[in-house]
Amino acid sequence: MAALTTAEDPTSAPIDLTGDGSVVSVIFAADHGMAAPKDAGGEECSAFPQVVTRSIVRGLEAGVAGASVLAKANGVQLRVVDVGVAGAGVAGGAVAPAKEKLPGGTKNACVEPAMSGAECAAMLAAGRAAVCEHAAAARLVVFGEVGIGNTTASSLLLAALLRATDEAAVVRLCGNGALSGRSADPAVIPRKAAIVMKALRTHAPLLQAADSPTEEVLAACGGAEIAALTGAVLEASARNIPVLVDGFIVTVAALAAVRMDPAVSRVLLFATASAERGHAAAVAAIQEAARAAGLPVPAPPALAMGLRLGEASAGLLAVPLARSAVAVLGQMGTIQDILSMG
Repeated sequence: MAALTTAEDPTSAPIDLTGDGSVVSVIFAADHGMAAPKDAGGEECSAFPQVVTRSIVRGLEAGVAGASVLAKANGVQLRVVDVGVAGAGVAGGAVAPAKEKLPGGTKNACVEPAMSGAECAAMLAAGRAAVCEHAAAARLVVFGEVGIGNTTASSLLLAALLRATDEAAVVRLCGNGALSGRSADPAVIPRKAAIVMKALRTHAPLLQAADSPTEEVLAACGGAEIAALTGAVLEASARNIPVLVDGFIVTVAALAAVRMDPAVSRVLLFATASAERGHAAAVAAIQEAARAAGLPVPAPPALAMGLRLGEASAGLLAVPLARSAVAVLGQMGTIQDILSMG
């Protein structure tokens, strides 16, 4: 958190993170066609069934999910936007459906585009709208996600954005995702890499063109919440709101946003080094994009917590660090100030 100043001018006065509503967290939730059972046209890419997405959203509404507890403990306003959760909707005080929600989530990216161009555009717009509605007055925003199978979708999107289409490169970008126990299953990464490779072959004509628009790559790979996150990051950048970037999935969405507009890189503050193997590659790609555009290069992740929860948990845990950084910038005297006191 080297300098939490206004996004546009790193030499200006530090932002104020002490008032109500100064820090807002927005979580986007959706399901993935790749996570559906094989007999329903999916790839069963996760250790958990799709229904868990909706269960976590219910926990967020009830205030008992991890993000709910962390947001309350750190004085952060929390909002959850359902952009594509399968099944009956959950709505209440914390959760609301997006106006353009994808009712069943995305399609299986291994056999067809996860979203149509129009659906992807709607998800990008939903992310922008969520910032306008929930975080327009925020001085710092923390984005998060819920979606069974979204580490696979993010690994796919990252591989596609980096044009890392050979098997060895894909294996390096794939991690274990959410664990069903205390230890990782060694079979998970090869299975995930095989699914990603299958999807990359499906979309090979798109990815072989170096100038394929990022929006088209995002539509092909999914997911709905990743596209919404991308739109949200773009909107935060347009409003000069610093973004405390959560783990792997949010970082991949931020990379998509940077590919659309390199200036986005100037508002990104990386909260943690994710346990997912592809995270370092996504951070490096964002840093390189900033460097190529002549912009300040975002600092490396502030923390390394080995988290796998998602739900903006890493970003929320980093909020006290952000507040401490702001306090130091605004209140701490220089060594000259201290020595002059006698």
